[in-house]
Amino acid sequence: MNNCRKKGLELLAPGGSVAGVKAAFQAGADAVYMGGSRFSARAYAESASETDSLEQALDYAHLHGKKLYLTLNTLLKQQELEQELYCYVAPLYERGVDAVLVQDLGVLSFLRQEFPDLPLHASTQMTVTSASAAVMLKNMGIARVVAARELNLKELARIYRETGMELEAFVHGAICYCYSGQCLYSGVIGGRSGNRGRCAQPCRLPCSAFDTSGKQLNKKSDSYLLSLKDMCTLEALPDMAEAGVMSFKIEGRMKSPLYTAGVVSIYRKYLDRYLEHGRTDWKVEQKDLYALSQYFDRGGFTAHYLTGHNGREMMALKEKAKLRRPDPELMKETEKKYLGQELKEKISGTVTICTGEYANMSLECGPVQVCAESREAAEPAVKRPLTEADVRKQFSKTGGTPFHLDDLKVILSEDAFMPVQAMNELRRDALEKLETALIGRYHRKVPERPEAGKTSDTADRVPGRLSGSSENAAAGPAEVLPEKQADRRPAVAVQIADLRYLQPVLDNRHVDCVYLDSAGVQIDLLGQIAACCHEKGKKLFLTAPRIWREPAIREWNEQYELLLHSSIDGMTAGSLDVLQELIRRGWPLPVVIDHTLYSWNREAKKQINLLPGVEKLDILRLTAPLELNEKELADRGCDDSELMIYGYLPMMVTAGCIRRTTGCCSHSKEPVILRDRKGISFTADCCCKYCYNIIYNSLPCYLLDKKEEIARLNPAAIRLSFTVETEKQVKAVLADLDRFMDSRCGGAEKAGQPAFPVTRGHFTRGVL
Repeated sequence: MNNCRKKGLELLAPGGSVAGVKAAFQAGADAVYMGGSRFSARAYAESASETDSLEQALDYAHLHGKKLYLTLNTLLKQQELEQELYCYVAPLYERGVDAVLVQDLGVLSFLRQEFPDLPLHASTQMTVTSASAAVMLKNMGIARVVAARELNLKELARIYRETGMELEAFVHGAICYCYSGQCLYSGVIGGRSGNRGRCAQPCRLPCSAFDTSGKQLNKKSDSYLLSLKDMCTLEALPDMAEAGVMSFKIEGRMKSPLYTAGVVSIYRKYLDRYLEHGRTDWKVEQKDLYALSQYFDRGGFTAHYLTGHNGREMMALKEKAKLRRPDPELMKETEKKYLGQELKEKISGTVTICTGEYANMSLECGPVQVCAESREAAEPAVKRPLTEADVRKQFSKTGGTPFHLDDLKVILSEDAFMPVQAMNELRRDALEKLETALIGRYHRKVPERPEAGKTSDTADRVPGRLSGSSENAAAGPAEVLPEKQADRRPAVAVQIADLRYLQPVLDNRHVDCVYLDSAGVQIDLLGQIAACCHEKGKKLFLTAPRIWREPAIREWNEQYELLLHSSIDGMTAGSLDVLQELIRRGWPLPVVIDHTLYSWNREAKKQINLLPGVEKLDILRLTAPLELNEKELADRGCDDSELMIYGYLPMMVTAGCIRRTTGCCSHSKEPVILRDRKGISFTADCCCKYCYNIIYNSLPCYLLDKKEEIARLNPAAIRLSFTVETEKQVKAVLADLDRFMDSRCGGAEKAGQPAFPVTRGHFTRGVL
């Protein structure tokens, strides 16, 4: 066992294939994370698609005293949760998988019910950006949190200080431009969802940036505006360890075993150096930084998130031009040292051969001891008795086994004889027995299920608390009767990015509630705005910040009392961070759960309702996911949720600022227009108040002419979202809303075709 494990630090490597797992351990990793072709955030990783491959990797890890974590960090549709998840996890649980990484709250709930002693880790896809979310996850039984890659050292230290949880952080490899778990870009443009492990990486493609007047902001040579350099924190390892990071995670399940071995070996070297000598003479050698750049180069490295927030120096603006052929000698040396090699565990043993008795061989590896006995008794020697040298020669051979016999004690009677074949059989039996024992100590018995062959229905047995949810909200696709459809008028909520949309929304007779984005308003103005809404018979909800980091936390701490007494009617919450803060503060007003707190399946819906402390809140309703199609929404159930039927879908929420990257940051909140290589334009809204960008789709999602389809889904509310629209677009959409609502209530006029180009989003196609 190396010093890092003794000190509680772990070097965690990617395992895209069994070969990659072996390379990682050969190079010094303590653990690997690995997934299959199902339910993994790298669904296209090489050849770990079958259960037997994962089991093989598990056995290899456990044989050598290492760990393997299963990546199950994607969002699951209802059918997958019901029919596939248990059969996928059960054999791996039985085989001894050390932990499972999860994103989906429904998956988390399912695993806790079916496999209660299985350690669970919160994936970086959960977008944990503060101690608030970590506290909630700890209260849910999560053993470890994988922090968002965008966090700095102070934020990492605060999470550890306030929770004491195991903290895992990425130290090397590719960085998503978007906060992980908040990206719909790949799904929107091509149907391959990043939340499903099928990201097509559109952010790695060239684009140009323009201001609203049409002036280009970037140089033509700097065309990779959304492509971040790879992370390299080698020089900051002591800072990360002292901030509370215990697991140092290398990205790269899609990369080769050669890459894995090379990067792991270098990080192993420096973790060991730090643990042996601390900061004394701490210095990273240039030859090692050079080697890392040769294993993969995207135009240089960055560790800036650890000390900053964004900036041009973090971007691989000239990515394609910087790619080069790696150093062939270095690659050959790495391959020779780490690839094709097998780890050998040092073992000790005793061989006893006495005349007239069955010979035996006992072996010991760490705490594991085994003993094998010969099939026949040793005989008196007719010619030449065995010598100790003879015995050592035969029993020291370990060949292709994963063992090296480091110490062998021989007990031999003077006249004993045993054929070579018999000695070889005894040795093989003992080594096989030891291997089985080492692996078998990790095996578990799969718990009996309440009803064999069915997924747990615990969620269905727990009464719902969501306002407006029906008794059978979790029972499956509802058969809604026509009269029920006609009787139930969905509430109408309109989300607005800022105050320029307020008046036309207030003038609409069908709107019940306005959701005002907190990024677009000052807290001290809320009282006046609420009065205007109430005068028109509308409610006002405040939309909480999408990303809960220092600017939002500071505003919350300084102005909470002002917010509480502002006469607003409620709040929308789209993250565990915000929800935990509302619980901690004893928030007295209704809460709408936004679509970024994902509930792709009925189990996730129920889990949100059962989050620790959430019973103290008045949860009004959930928001249906944006990536499910009509059938999948029906499978999930929408009668306790609101459904977005109009709006530009937010493709990315980013710490990166396009204006700052192009040298044009003015803190003026003026949007940027991104134009991709096909000439399609996307608006990037600069939320300077909280220092993040939101990149919206090129066309709005429009479902106002889908009266029958929406009626079948029977949502508790419908939502329209105005973010980057012109005044003309807003008026046209609100007029279509009138026709939509009037036709639902028996009016003759139906909403016609929209007056401008639109998309159906995922309503008809869904995502892979």
